[in-house]
Amino acid sequence: MNKLSITAAAAALLTFPVYAENYQAEIGVFQQRLELEFKFEGEYDIFNSKEKNTYTSIFAEVYFEQVDTSKGPLAEASFLSKSSGLSIAATTSDEDESSDSWALDGRYVLNSGYILKAAYDNEQELDTWELGFGTYIGDTSDLVVYYANSGGDLDTYAADFHSFIKLKGSSSLAYSLGIAYQSEFRLTIGDGVPSPKGSGDSALSLSGNLTYYFNQNFGLGAGFTKESTDEYGITTPFAYVDWFVTGSLNLGLLYTHYIFDFEMEEDEPIDNTDDEYIFIEPDLDISGKAVTAFISYRF
Repeated sequence: MNKLSITAAAAALLTFPVYAENYQAEIGVFQQRLELEFKFEGEYDIFNSKEKNTYTSIFAEVYFEQVDTSKGPLAEASFLSKSSGLSIAATTSDEDESSDSWALDGRYVLNSGYILKAAYDNEQELDTWELGFGTYIGDTSDLVVYYANSGGDLDTYAADFHSFIKLKGSSSLAYSLGIAYQSEFRLTIGDGVPSPKGSGDSALSLSGNLTYYFNQNFGLGAGFTKESTDEYGITTPFAYVDWFVTGSLNLGLLYTHYIFDFEMEEDEPIDNTDDEYIFIEPDLDISGKAVTAFISYRF
């Protein structure tokens, strides 16, 4: 395909409208390829390793009434329609069966615009319950606050804000902002590797993303999450594309990069290759990336 053909195809993608009927259910599949690299410096490089894992998720969502698709981008349809519904998802890992999980989520929007949410997650055999309450602010924004408990002793308090802005022609913007406080931050790097400083401390998380929709069916977006204690941080920038090939068929691609910033605990034991323990303050660098592809169908 020559440059002219590519340009024409891109122009058609960004300008050609897609006819979409109202829908009441959606099913889909996500697949993520995650890669993490652990690098110790100096004499402790015997602990260097790379981890690769593939996660596959299937989900289904059902709404109590049909979702109106005429109010904006198809990706924002349920939000703009103030739809109520239930969703269920299951995730499995190719490398680690302990990572298998399932989740149930429900959202109910009252006629007054108030929002009730409840969710359950069984990730890595850890039960997490979540309750949320919020409200629509006008017809194109909402604010929801949450409380979640994991394993009976880990509490999270969070708030999320989402808004949609109509621009000229068929283009529009949508953005989200979030903040969360976690009573205890937990990170396990690997067997025999000490925890970073800050593990066990309370943590604060910030998040945000922005999506530009060229029309009703195609959008590009980027965002970040940042989780940190006094001595530890993970920053996760990401970028994505969302494309409704038809009014019912949705394709997407997400790239995520992981930036770790921490120090290891002093005088922590590491199990060496001779089954003996050595005590060090290791200098460890971790880098990571993930690519996620998804497909869904509405009916």
